[in-house]
Amino acid sequence: MERAAGNSEEQQEEIAPQPVEEQEQEHLHLPEGASAQTTGKSLFNSVMNKRKNPETIAVEWLEMYKKCHSTAMVRLLQLLVEASGSKYLIPHDTRAPFKYMDILLAATHDFYCVSKLYPLILKDASCTAAKLCSFVQCLVKVIDAKAQEEMSLDIFQEFSSFILVFSDSKVRAFRHTSTLMGLQLMTSLLTLEAEKLNQLADIWQKMKHKLFAMRRVDFVEAIRCMCCTEFGLWLANYPAVAFKLAASHMYCLFEALHDTSPKVRECCLLGISRLYTTDPRVHFACLQLADKYKQSVLLIAAADKEWQLCELAIRLLLTCLRDSPDLLCDEEFATIEGMMFDQNRGVAQAAAEVFVQHHLNDEEDEATRIRRVVKFFRECPEHEHAAYLVDALIERSNVVIAWAPMVEMLLNEEQPQQQQREEEQQIEESIIIEILTRAVRQSITGEIPPGRYTKDLVRGEPMAGVKQTATQILAPVMAKLLRKHKGNIANLTNLLEIPRYFEPEAEENVKHLPQLIKWLQNILFHQTDLALIRTAAETLERIYMPAIWQELEQILSTAVTAYRMELGKWYAAVRAKTTNKSRAKRLIEHLQRLAVLCRHFDLTKCQLLDPALQKLEQCLTEEGHRLPRGTIHLYLEICFHLLIWQQRKMLKDAASDRDIQELSEGLKVSLTAAIRLAFKVINCMPSRSFPYAATIICDLFVLFGYHLQQHTNAAVRAVMYQPTIQEFELLEDHLMQHLFNAEPEELQQEQAFDELQKKRLALAGYCKLVAFNVVPVMRFRFVLQFYDKFYDTFGDLMRSAMEKALDINATNYGMTLMHTCMRVFSRVQKGQESLEDLLKLCNRLAETLNSDLLKSRKAVLALHRAGIYFASQRQEDSVAGAPPDMLLFLSVLEVFVPQLLSQDKIVILKLLRTKIPAELPSCRREQWKPLECYRMSLELALKLSCRRLEYESMEQD
Repeated sequence: MERAAGNSEEQQEEIAPQPVEEQEQEHLHLPEGASAQTTGKSLFNSVMNKRKNPETIAVEWLEMYKKCHSTAMVRLLQLLVEASGSKYLIPHDTRAPFKYMDILLAATHDFYCVSKLYPLILKDASCTAAKLCSFVQCLVKVIDAKAQEEMSLDIFQEFSSFILVFSDSKVRAFRHTSTLMGLQLMTSLLTLEAEKLNQLADIWQKMKHKLFAMRRVDFVEAIRCMCCTEFGLWLANYPAVAFKLAASHMYCLFEALHDTSPKVRECCLLGISRLYTTDPRVHFACLQLADKYKQSVLLIAAADKEWQLCELAIRLLLTCLRDSPDLLCDEEFATIEGMMFDQNRGVAQAAAEVFVQHHLNDEEDEATRIRRVVKFFRECPEHEHAAYLVDALIERSNVVIAWAPMVEMLLNEEQPQQQQREEEQQIEESIIIEILTRAVRQSITGEIPPGRYTKDLVRGEPMAGVKQTATQILAPVMAKLLRKHKGNIANLTNLLEIPRYFEPEAEENVKHLPQLIKWLQNILFHQTDLALIRTAAETLERIYMPAIWQELEQILSTAVTAYRMELGKWYAAVRAKTTNKSRAKRLIEHLQRLAVLCRHFDLTKCQLLDPALQKLEQCLTEEGHRLPRGTIHLYLEICFHLLIWQQRKMLKDAASDRDIQELSEGLKVSLTAAIRLAFKVINCMPSRSFPYAATIICDLFVLFGYHLQQHTNAAVRAVMYQPTIQEFELLEDHLMQHLFNAEPEELQQEQAFDELQKKRLALAGYCKLVAFNVVPVMRFRFVLQFYDKFYDTFGDLMRSAMEKALDINATNYGMTLMHTCMRVFSRVQKGQESLEDLLKLCNRLAETLNSDLLKSRKAVLALHRAGIYFASQRQEDSVAGAPPDMLLFLSVLEVFVPQLLSQDKIVILKLLRTKIPAELPSCRREQWKPLECYRMSLELALKLSCRRLEYESMEQD
């Protein structure tokens, strides 16, 4: 976007005014007494007073103007000066004609003594702006109602004249404030009757050319936003008048779509969108400009980094398409509709509205509409699943919940004439099944697909009545669907998920449940795909009810018996020395099935735990491996699930006041053995056991951790497992060997997806130990040292654990950050790592303290105190006048200064002066630079804080 002339100079002189000598010469032209204090309360203070009505203030001002127009105009001028943040007071005896430039220069001079902050960018800026705008509105109304025509013209002429002078200032505060008041004056003038506005049209047009046209390309983002927003409101709220006065400038809103500022682009998109509901002339002009600037809107919709802007741009295109369906070509439609797969839900839903309007004609039958969705999904091969597509459409069209037509299409027995057509039909059916499954799940549970972001991160609500509808339509045909698609693993996996969401007590479900159980049993015992078996087991658990207990018990008993028989055959083959890959594969398949069932059902009565531990021990012995290597992780998984089931039983019996002593003792023995064997697995096969062995160890540490100490039953407390330091070290060495051995960029490549998931699973397990206070948080430093380098791959896991650690003990967390930085700092000193990398890590770590400075206060204080002591260390033979050996560490602490509260900055500054005196030998000044920078950052922060008086008092002492 084009910028106003002289921006390079303005950027340098944004706050700093002209040289003092030049100002003083200009200042001589002012009347005598320029520095005299005005009497009475200023107009600015009155306007900012909550108890005063702006209309009353405007009436009082007009009465003053009638008595002495110079005094009244001085007060109005002073309002602009004070609202800009300048301390300059215009002399009360200043008389018209006013020299606005002289007043501006004198007011600019007073900016030398104040901060760069001014009212419109302070914390209560919105309140200040609202009060100023309200006063300007009331002033225009009062002048229009109570002043004579000639007097009104004079006031508006004078008011607009000094606003225009101030709006051209090189000082940001004057430009910002005067632009705000000037735009509000222009808006208020538009509310006048047509006859009166015609008389003031020259003033309005002059302000349009000299204020709006210049400031809309201002260097300051807030000023450009203000201009674009107000211009859009003129055309939206006063279309007839504003279009007549500013039609030639309508292109400004569209041109600003190229602005570098997201806020300006947002203001423009909102402004343009509002114009489509206004005067037909404005509407037509917008359509023409939209066609001309179509590519600009498309660029924001498809490529803007701000999701909110993408959504606004798509909705703007949608509005245009309703009046101009041919606005976009097929390629452009495809670009927008492809954003239904975007990560942001608002963007996806906006794109879905375009898709619905473009493709889903209400007059067509449901089957045709479904095929259009299927065709679109097939043409997007880069998207592997339909969850995002369903989520985008489910609230915008009923096409994805038209389950009856989908079932009819899936059960269609007509055979296609050609082989190619048959393949196409199979692909189409697979897509329909996936859409059906995702739609059933989301409509009934309200769950948004993982990875999709929403504005408020709130879970969606289930749709009313869909659970009953899904049960009525799908339960009776589920067996038919499973039979037809039994040869397709992906289709079976999706179809088996659907019964989890049926209404359990519904007649349709109860009636057809036996058939479903038979299909689940058939899949569990005759399919070898592990993902499908897991889906079947989970569905069996979710649909369980007492009425099917006998069928369930039979399935579990059959699985255990089949495993034992296969194990017996394996040992017989071992004795006969006839083992082979085929027999090993069958044993592993039985174990996989058993492990899956152990996860979902209590098999403790089958007495599997002790034999499983024995088999695991046998697999890890040095004397020939009697069991296949592939059984190790399965036996470990079975042991884990059986331990959890036994713990549940123990806690349940304890709650019922039953004797659990024997159960508790047996559980503790088994737990200890399982953890010992898991560590043995890590030692024997570190690469092949990653990450499942480490994950199981971490989970057992958590589940049998400190929370059991809170139980009232001594037998339960006795089961608690206390990990040793050696175990922590073994676990951490194993994780270090595998977690950070590759570059982050390599892990983000598509071919490394599986490896990344393994690493994330292992790291998540260790982060649980930190989050649940199982491991001393100080040990987390071995992970945190990689927080910045692996931020994109593991940052979310580490951040979650850090937040929990801060909640548990803020001081310990602060010391953990300290030792993390020290760990990297030691490598910096050895030349193994750069200081820049360390400071990047510090900035990342500091972000974790920003959300609640009060909560993180102790952590920050501990970090700074320990850091100062560390930085002040000296060796006994250090040279006099030389800096401490670790002084460079103060550069690390400097990063964490913004996280200190004002009162703590004083405490830390005193400690710094005590431990490292401020006198810097001039000959070694460069070596003392870290101290100088750290101290300066503390002092500067105190000078601008609410504790500046306390700091000044400390300086005097």
